[in-house]
Amino acid sequence: MNHKKELSGDIMMRCNFEKMVRYLDKQLNIDEKLELFDHLDQCEVCREAIYLLARDRDAALFVFGTGKAGVDRMAS
Repeated sequence: MNHKKELSGDIMMRCNFEKMVRYLDKQLNIDEKLELFDHLDQCEVCREAIYLLARDRDAALFVFGTGKAGVDRMAS
């Protein structure tokens, strides 16, 4: 999902949900990370989104676990 958001003047910024997910999955190269960090410095919506994504993932790991026991609990 990409969308553009106009800021003051000619500044356009591209929000990229997929890139945020790839960042959390540790799948971005250094240039992509720097681009995302620059974007996050300017975009409050994306800062909130990446915080919520990370928080929800952490909560899911706590509840469901990552090993066989976690899988068994999810199936119950």
